Amino acid sequence: MPNIRWLRQGCLAASAISLAASATTAQTGRAYLVGYGAKFLRVWPNGVVETFTGLAGEIWGMTIVPPGVSTTLYAPGDVLAVEQGGQARVWRVRNPRAGTPTLEVLGQTPPGVGRGDLAFAHGLLYVVNDGMITQLDVSTFAVVGTPINVGSSVGGGLAFDAGSAWYACGTNQDTLFGFADPPTTGGAMNLAPGGLGLAYRNSDLEWSAGGLRAALQQADGAGGFNMLLGTFVLSPTVSFVVERTIFAGANSNPVGLVVFENQCYANCDASTAPPVANVADFICFQNQFAAGSAYANCDNSTKPPVLNVADFICFLNAFAAGCP
Repeated sequence: MPNIRWLRQGCLAASAISLAASATTAQTGRAYLVGYGAKFLRVWPNGVVETFTGLAGEIWGMTIVPPGVSTTLYAPGDVLAVEQGGQARVWRVRNPRAGTPTLEVLGQTPPGVGRGDLAFAHGLLYVVNDGMITQLDVSTFAVVGTPINVGSSVGGGLAFDAGSAWYACGTNQDTLFGFADPPTTGGAMNLAPGGLGLAYRNSDLEWSAGGLRAALQQADGAGGFNMLLGTFVLSPTVSFVVERTIFAGANSNPVGLVVFENQCYANCDASTAPPVANVADFICFQNQFAAGSAYANCDNSTKPPVLNVADFICFLNAFAAGCP
């Protein structure tokens, strides 16, 4: 049986700015990148949502490369994505944390493998498809060993808790499965037999900061779908805590998801050398503002013009607060 843990939900703290009587939510915290159809949605801790369209394919699964993975194709901290389809392309996502994300093709999964999500465990790469957990070579994406049928109802998202348990969504069902590490034939256990009333649609799962995260779609009653971004509470009973709700449009296919913890809004250029918040970020923000980017709507205002002097004040306060 998986080691199902208590998940202590950490809420994003609100922060206020005093200038221009303007307010905004936390500038540092959990951010999301969602692959939705042929577009990306980037959701910042302060609620700002950026939309990037025209991707080369439809993403069904994403994951962040953990430390300890050895290959020349990508590095720890990179984001990998897999498209829908029986022989799916595998991409590296460039600029996932800031700027315009694009897709770089690294290879393809073998025929019949893919279509679901991917996850790393013990430095090895795995994909899920129609109940089968398959190990892939981290560089060639060829099948390694024999695929394991953990349960015919397992299909969509796949996540490993970096310890002793795996999690997966059901195939177009309101179900969440868990199974022990290493996966074994028939080992999947339904963690919510009564269902949760959520439309999983094979969508992505990610293990991040000690919790199981998901991006789920719910019909909004007007022909579209809302994206529910949040966390599964796994014990004593399974529930789902919604952290962000955004309108995503008319698309009922699965979605890919990665989660960035301690994402700092003031680090506009996503630099990594300390100090990450520096003068280059002011230039970056000015360029984003000039381009009319949704990122520049720092205070998440909705009244036109949404980009205005209050956003500069908001960014100044975010910068002053610093980055972890």
